[in-house]
Amino acid sequence: MSPCIITLRHQLSPSHLLGRVQATSRFMTWLLMPAASLTAGLLADQFTTSTAIGIGGIIAAGASFFYLHPSLHMK
Repeated sequence: MSPCIITLRHQLSPSHLLGRVQATSRFMTWLLMPAASLTAGLLADQFTTSTAIGIGGIIAAGASFFYLHPSLHMK
């Protein structure tokens, strides 16, 4: 797991909710992994592997900016 994600999770989550936040994050990751793999495989089959990786990177960067940008202004 990325140290950046762990650090942000610890900084932004109240200590009494940290276990629930980590469990929810783990559950969502494991739940969405098969769907993400299937989608990436279909994209790579339709286009190229580089295109699938690029689209995944754009989605991840956009989601992290959308999710983390407002939270970082709390402190």
